[in-house]
Amino acid sequence: MKKIDKKELHTFFVAPEPERKRAFMRKIARVKRGRGLSFYSMLSLQCRYISPKVWLFSIAFFGAVLIANYYEASAIWIPVFAMVPFLVMLSVTESMRSYQNGMEELEMTTRYSLKTVIYLRLLVLGSGNLLLLLLSAFFVSDQFFPSLLYMLTPYFLTAAGNLWIVRTFAGRESTYICLGFAALVVIAEYGILTRWNFFFEERYLGAWVIALAFFVALSVREGRTVIKGSLSLA
Repeated sequence: MKKIDKKELHTFFVAPEPERKRAFMRKIARVKRGRGLSFYSMLSLQCRYISPKVWLFSIAFFGAVLIANYYEASAIWIPVFAMVPFLVMLSVTESMRSYQNGMEELEMTTRYSLKTVIYLRLLVLGSGNLLLLLLSAFFVSDQFFPSLLYMLTPYFLTAAGNLWIVRTFAGRESTYICLGFAALVVIAEYGILTRWNFFFEERYLGAWVIALAFFVALSVREGRTVIKGSLSLA
């Protein structure tokens, strides 16, 4: 075949120049990093990976609230309030499974970054728990604000303590330490109810508000530290 024929064939079969190649490659990169999906899609996807035991315990907690409200017995509300620290303990340990199982590096190779996974799980479980506590306090007739205060204070105390435990103690033993810390919070609650129940009087509501604000700030600080720790692994 003559050189001129080869040149003509090459001209005839040559592939056209790709249009918007860089924009296409950037889009593919965003999809691989999980940025191509909407926020709600990522949120719903993370909900599927939350352990059923967390949802079952939440259902059991709300069922106990309904039973206590039906019988209108103050004694039944004591075990309901005692379930709050264990509710947040399950939520924190579920959100931090990567740390507990030593899977931080593996999580970083998945579709979503470790920071995104932790943030979304904390958002889903934390928002669900707070909504659950709001509904629970609503059933306590005219004591909505005090009841919500008495539930949120140990809730955020347990959250701050569990976040610190999970990021400090590596391995699955951190789950048992978190469980022990939640149990200590319950024991402290019971001690206040039985020996120092005057702390639940209306004149001490200001002290409860201050305590709640302190524990919320502590929880936010621990949460930010966990997120920063996940970024340092990247």
